[in-house]
Parts: sequence; C-alpha cells; structure tokens
Amino acid sequence: MALFDWSSQVPDTFPTEWIATKGRGVKIAFIDTGVDVSVPALKHLDRNGRKFFTGRTDFSPANLSGVGAMTDSFPDHGHGTLYASLMAGRADENPEGYIQGIASESEYFIIKASRNNIEHEDSVRDILLALELACNLDVDIVISGISLLKTNLRHENIPSAEVERVEQLISKKKLLVFCALKNWENWSGIVARTVPNSLSTVHSIALAPRQVSLNWENIQKQPIPFLLSGVKGKVHTRGGHTIDLTISNSCAVAIMGALAALCMSHLKSQNGPSWKDPDQVLQQISACCPPLTESAGSENNLVVYSISKNIQV
Repeated sequence: MALFDWSSQVPDTFPTEWIATKGRGVKIAFIDTGVDVSVPALKHLDRNGRKFFTGRTDFSPANLSGVGAMTDSFPDHGHGTLYASLMAGRADENPEGYIQGIASESEYFIIKASRNNIEHEDSVRDILLALELACNLDVDIVISGISLLKTNLRHENIPSAEVERVEQLISKKKLLVFCALKNWENWSGIVARTVPNSLSTVHSIALAPRQVSLNWENIQKQPIPFLLSGVKGKVHTRGGHTIDLTISNSCAVAIMGALAALCMSHLKSQNGPSWKDPDQVLQQISACCPPLTESAGSENNLVVYSISKNIQV
C-alpha cells in the first residue's frame, strides 16, 4: 500500500526547515479517547511512562509512571487513533503501516480522559486531571480533541476555584494548549460555554463555517484564520484499517498542534532544548498563513484558529 505523507498537506508558506524537523525535541500531551498503539504506524507510542488513563481508580496527576493497557474507546473507527496517526504516524519503521504523520519525531504522552476504559464516558473532571498531568509532565504542547459544556461543572460539583487552579498551572508552566471546539453548526458564544476552551490559557481550533462570506467580518479578525484549505488525507482507525480522513474540528486541532510542533522544534534548535515561548510560536505560525481572501469560502474544509471567547459566527 502506498505511503501517505501528511507533510504534503503543509502549506507552501511554511519554511522547509520547519517541516524537516518532524517535530523533533518537542513534548506533546495528546488528550483524547485513547490510542490503539497496536496499529503498526503507532507502535512507537507504546512506551512505559507515556500512556495514562484518568479513569483508573489509582490515577493521580502527580504519578508520572503511566499505565500499561489502553484502548481507544470511541465507537466505530475510534477517535484518538485517527488523529494520532495524522500527527505521529511512522511509516518508515513499520512496513505494514503507511501513514507518515506531520510531527512523527515529537515525544508523545497519550492521556485518555474518560471514566471508562471500554466505553467512552466524558467528564470535565477527567479533562482537568489530564491538563494537570500534562503540566506535571512538563510538556511543550497540549492537544485536546475533547471539550464539554461548562454546565457539567455544576453537575459534577467542581468548584470554579479548581478550574482556576489548573488554568494558573498551565500559565506557570508556559504550555501551548490547543483544544477542538465542539462540532456544532451554531458557534454563537460556544468558546465561552465549553471546557477547557473557556480557559484563558487555551486556544480553540475549529473549521471555518460553511458560509464564510456571511461571516467574513468576524472570521478575518481571528489571529490565525485560514491555515489550510482543501485538506485531503488518510488516517488509521482503531484496529489498523486505513480510511479517508473526515474533516472535523478534531482533525483541525490535530493539524494545528502538529504544525506548532514543527515551528517549536525549529525554535528550540536555535534557542536550546528547554526554550518555551508559546506567544512566539503563535506569531511565527500566523506569519506563515497564506493570505486570507473571501473567495476561500468556496472550500468546505478550511482550518480556522480562534482565541475569541465570544465568537459570533
């Protein structure tokens, strides 16, 4: 089966020296539904101290030893596995696999944020535990494909002080945190109504709305508007099958996180391995965005970056 290399989808405006790094030297915490690490292109992720499950009875964000078994408990094809292959797939080390991810040389910490290891059960508490763990692991970038409504805070009896504590910890550790917006048609105020998107330290990622021209004034205000257009690619499912990518907000956040890893890897090579400056990474990516035009609205699968807490689209 022919190789599909996700670097072919990186915009021509991105420096070749960034792409060549493959994200080397960057630590990434991937918060999602788990990853099937038995998939050939993802076997390199199956390492001690690199897999965590917040639903374990003995889980603690202070315990950095990781866990052994992990599943991708999302129904059908899985969820975390799809986007892990987009970011971290290694075709060169696995002849049976053929997905080469954008940032295949980054160091990944897989954090399954769920109450249940067999059937996925979302909870805000698990998201917050995953974020705290990422801080304790001292990663550079956090990529989360999970977000929930803030009303869950009340249902789960989570005080606002706990959310603020995690928010301050992210800021202190200088983590670059990306989270997918929920896949809803109506974006009105959605960033402010979801967790962890509403945290000031979290950058929300979503696709452009279908009717770009009707929302042009708002869209062009975003710090990183249309980063990619016409994205088409392959991903591995839970179980190791290969399918065409279905464009979604979770896909968008995986692409954004992986591209940020390329940029950060290059900057670390210039400034030293311990270098961290999330704002500079975002500025560098923004400078590489292709020019935004209203005619881009003809595409249905454009990746949009937004930090607005009250987006009205």
